[in-house]
Amino acid sequence: MKGKRWIKRRYFRSNGSRDWLFQTDVSCLTHLTSIPVVRHVKVRADANPYDPKDEGYFDERLTRRMRSTLQGRRKLYWLWNKQQGNCPVCAAKITKATGWHVHHVVWRVYGGSDRLSNLQMLHPTCHAQLHACATEG
Repeated sequence: MKGKRWIKRRYFRSNGSRDWLFQTDVSCLTHLTSIPVVRHVKVRADANPYDPKDEGYFDERLTRRMRSTLQGRRKLYWLWNKQQGNCPVCAAKITKATGWHVHHVVWRVYGGSDRLSNLQMLHPTCHAQLHACATEG
């Protein structure tokens, strides 16, 4: 029977201040403590995806979701390149400092989709103005 010292030498390694890490010389298993916890944000109880006044809320949710995933960031980069980094409403540059919202050209309320051909990047103020004008008229 082999003792715990042999088992430790054979299967476990030390890495920095951590001891008894189950790993090989080449790679290491991922520690669950190194994975950030991403909380699910519930949809507002009074929000209705079929109500035009809530379209801005759902656009903001989509923007947040796109920022948090690799695929979403690729879509944002593609939109930004397609628009040459400019806001289609005010023609000013969209940067991290100015911020952005993702806008549906044909609102989902009216049958629009989340396809890239139906999305635009706008400044947050331009987006709010666009929705304010659209709900008035």
